Amino acid sequence: MLKKTIFKVASMVFAAFYSLNVMGAGCDEKSPTYVAQGEKYYDIEEVSGITAKQASGIRKIFSSVRKKLKGTGSSAVCFADNGAQKKQVTVEEYTAKFSLQPDGAIALSIDAEKIKQKITYNEVLNFFDPGSLFVIKKITDKSVEAVSKYRISNIGLGRKGSMLKEEIVKLSVHRKGLKIVSTTYINGYFAEEYTRTFR
Repeated sequence: MLKKTIFKVASMVFAAFYSLNVMGAGCDEKSPTYVAQGEKYYDIEEVSGITAKQASGIRKIFSSVRKKLKGTGSSAVCFADNGAQKKQVTVEEYTAKFSLQPDGAIALSIDAEKIKQKITYNEVLNFFDPGSLFVIKKITDKSVEAVSKYRISNIGLGRKGSMLKEEIVKLSVHRKGLKIVSTTYINGYFAEEYTRTFR
């Protein structure tokens, strides 16, 4: 019981630290890709998938990650409120199952709890699987950085046309744990960010 309580307190402190980090980006902040490319940012490039060399690098980096993980993190989401953009920060706890495939595909099945709201949900994250829209930008001995960019329909929002969604993600290994930092931009502007640290 004492061990569980200590983990709970440590997790909340750890997650609160990350909530400060994700609060740093403003809702009007432009994507670094948009800043660099200008109007060319809105062009969609064809994605050919990861190479055999990249898959080998991914397997080497993440082969030590535990199959069962616990973690903490924070998410920050921008939303419209009476014409103004506001940000909501949520602290979460996780249990997860990690898998790494021979082709370099990574899957993470997550059971999450929003601590303050006492809401639970399930999510599956997939990276670098066949058909993935991620393009790898950088690989080191401990991390992979990738970007996906695609259009999604506005029909579900009751509007015509589409919006451009860009996700910049960094996956890094820490001993036998995993850290994921993901930032999403809609039409070139900050929309959401999450940081999840598993051990």
